[in-house]
Amino acid sequence: MNRISLVFLVFLSLKGVKTFASEVDKVIPSKIKKVTVFLSGAEITRNGETTINPGVTQLKFENLSPYLDKEGIQVNGYGKFTILSVNHQLNYLKETTENQEIKPLNKQKRELQQKINLQTSQLDVLEKEQQMILANQKIGGEETGLKVTELQEAASFFRTRLTNISSKKLEINILLENHKEELKKIEQQINTQSAALKKSTSEVVVIVESSQNTSAELEIKYFVKSAGWIPSYDIRAKTLNKPINLVYRAQVYQQSGEDWNNATLSISSGNPTQGGTKPSLSKWYLSFYNPPPPRVYYERSKKENVLGYAELSAGLEDKVSEKQQKIVAADFTPVVENVQQTTIQYDVKSTYNIPSDGKKYSVNLKEVNVDAEYQYFCVPKLDKDAFLTAKIANWEKLNLLNGEASIYFEGTYMGKSNLNPNNTEDTLTLSLGRDKSIVVTREKAKNFVAKQFIGSNKKETKVWEIEVKNNKSQPVKINIQDQFPISTNKEIQVEYIDYSGGKLDENTGIVNWNFELSPLGSKKLKTHYEVKYPKEKQVSLE
Repeated sequence: MNRISLVFLVFLSLKGVKTFASEVDKVIPSKIKKVTVFLSGAEITRNGETTINPGVTQLKFENLSPYLDKEGIQVNGYGKFTILSVNHQLNYLKETTENQEIKPLNKQKRELQQKINLQTSQLDVLEKEQQMILANQKIGGEETGLKVTELQEAASFFRTRLTNISSKKLEINILLENHKEELKKIEQQINTQSAALKKSTSEVVVIVESSQNTSAELEIKYFVKSAGWIPSYDIRAKTLNKPINLVYRAQVYQQSGEDWNNATLSISSGNPTQGGTKPSLSKWYLSFYNPPPPRVYYERSKKENVLGYAELSAGLEDKVSEKQQKIVAADFTPVVENVQQTTIQYDVKSTYNIPSDGKKYSVNLKEVNVDAEYQYFCVPKLDKDAFLTAKIANWEKLNLLNGEASIYFEGTYMGKSNLNPNNTEDTLTLSLGRDKSIVVTREKAKNFVAKQFIGSNKKETKVWEIEVKNNKSQPVKINIQDQFPISTNKEIQVEYIDYSGGKLDENTGIVNWNFELSPLGSKKLKTHYEVKYPKEKQVSLE
């Protein structure tokens, strides 16, 4: 009797446990609602809704990125339940679904295969017709011959038809070869992209507990490294008396294994991959060493033949008076700055589709009109083209990053340039490209070139003439640079005779002329110098 009661009690206990425990692996459907894209990496936010029975329920988020950082998973719940645990696992039985780029490739593959099948059938028909004609060349009966005209007509028919068949077969074979080559390329592309997709997917299992039937909303956040964005700009200057229109864009890319469909984007200038561990000092040991010789660097812009000099001496930079600028921001993208102002975040109002294909997709961040001081710059000794520059004061307020810029001037695309705000100057100078309407020439004045022998020395006189013409219908500001030679030997003596009222830096020998040129106006400048050195020596003065 006691034994039966014990078994009954155990049965009731097990029944009670089963009633309290709940469904296992209940899949919660979720969609990507928001993605915060960093310079390197992205944080993905998914939302899902379900219902929970009393007891313990195991919820599962499926088909997540196989590259997510399991240490950074965050789950928030909204409802009358408690989250007990969050676990990450990989599912090797499911592969990521076919992305939007492979689908059209498969369609092209099917269409090409249909064309190949059709042309192969046509080729087979022509082949059989050719064989039939060749097999039935016997003309006339056993005892009756053909007239000459009939024989000529028959021969002409066979010749014409066989020629047409051969020509058509050749045409079809060429088409078949082209189609097969194109099909091969498409299959290679499909195989490459399919191999990238054939990876395990991530799953996040969330165990929750509730004392009643309740609806549940869950939000899951996770970080993926295989994503990021690159700053880019459109810089438009309509005329020299209007502000610059600057459009700031983010080139967003990702290969997370899941497409971001109809997702709200936030673009952040932060970089979580840099890590947040504080630095610590170690012991500092002193020893002797041999320092390397100093090096001097000369930088050249990517698209333009203008040298930027890294000068060791001061006094070369033009001091531009600070000018309060008027910035008109477009309201389609709000800008959120954190308290430390080390990270800028742009919350984009429009939703975007960013496939997991590694390609760059342009996202508009903001558009501003900025007051600028325009000035042309030319070094005719190196390049006779004049380059339009725009100087912007108080540029720190724009919160720009280093990036490539597309330049437009007077409605014409001028090419690419690099916008580099990572400098400590008060004024940001943008290069807007070449302008052929400013014509600059530099020629040696032959009438002033002379050589004299004075005792054991030789004296040479050089004069370079520069002419600047403004073919525009409005006045322009221009900066022209030229240079005098600098002696590095006491036996070589250089005398600066004339430089047309320019500003000379005797440490570098560089002369700057800054002036305004009226519409259709011109101005002449010159550098005039003499060099004396031993007559048995040679000195290059060009």
